[in-house]
Amino acid sequence: AAKLPCCLYMVARVGGGCRGFVELLQSEVLNQPGETLKCAVPALAYTVQGNLLFAALSNLDPPTYQITYQTKTLFTAVFSRMMLGRRLAHSQWLALFLLFLGTVLVSDLKEARHRARAGGGKPLLGFAAVLGAAVLSSLSSVYFERMLKKPARSAMADRAGLWLRNVQLGTFALPLAGLTMVWNDGLQLRSYGLLHGFDGVVWLVVLLNGCGGLLVAATMKYADNIVKCFAAALAIIT
Repeated sequence: AAKLPCCLYMVARVGGGCRGFVELLQSEVLNQPGETLKCAVPALAYTVQGNLLFAALSNLDPPTYQITYQTKTLFTAVFSRMMLGRRLAHSQWLALFLLFLGTVLVSDLKEARHRARAGGGKPLLGFAAVLGAAVLSSLSSVYFERMLKKPARSAMADRAGLWLRNVQLGTFALPLAGLTMVWNDGLQLRSYGLLHGFDGVVWLVVLLNGCGGLLVAATMKYADNIVKCFAAALAIIT
């Protein structure tokens, strides 16, 4: 939701005003329903992934969660090969494995064992949830990268491609997230309202999350998902 107004503004800016904004949305979104509907796939995957991560965090200790979720680096390489035809050299596969191993080594495994002995939660359910989230994250990211790199029909559409794809994604992701929120937290919403508990820190997190989503999309368009995985894993290690 936080990204959508920013993306709409950038589409208007690339289009040179309201007229160009309407023309871009009409030609690239409304007049191409097939392409727009394709964005429902990653939108649904991201929504399910987010809920799986909440389930995983409720049933796993943070180190186990972090280690298991980093398998998305290897899944991303596999899906890039299957969907984009991207071949990796043996040295690149070794680098990906070492990167995954590095995230394991920097995790506090001793604390994980202590929490496991303390009990609480359902570890098997949490493990299945985080593994499913890793697969969905990799699959949807590679799928969205393929959409971002698809040639545009005009020079203006090409300049606005990053923002238009995010508008298409948000068109499906926002209602899906809203339905999930009502389904899971309908009672709290009726009792306290939509923005209950939102203070300055929460709004800052929302802003950072939105900016991070745009940076991830830009990385997919101008680099690739494997570079994105390296950046995310290096952030954990450092």
